[in-house]
Amino acid sequence: MSDTVDESALDFMQAPGAPVADAPVAGSSGITRVVYGVGRGQFWFPVASPVVNPDSTVTASITQITFTSTGRVPYAGYARMQISNVVPISGGVVFWLNVDWVSDLPFRINFQVG
Repeated sequence: MSDTVDESALDFMQAPGAPVADAPVAGSSGITRVVYGVGRGQFWFPVASPVVNPDSTVTASITQITFTSTGRVPYAGYARMQISNVVPISGGVVFWLNVDWVSDLPFRINFQVG
């Protein structure tokens, strides 16, 4: 097994843009954050978060969301959504996501930092 990285294979795995900011979750115990996004396929999703550093332990979940008169709510759609990798960095975290659908779908990531 090789420890080298094929740089050409990384071309399709680039982040969709600048990091999005997270927000605290009201009424939660510990450090729980939430971030919203839209996407499809496999991609890196960077999140700026002042509570994360390279030594943090980050646990995360992803869910499809829909929009109602009360706001953004979880939705049990047919798309398969996965977080395949979680990389804590200084001032943020980067998620490797898979949204298995033919068009962009809105999603929510909740994550806890320890």
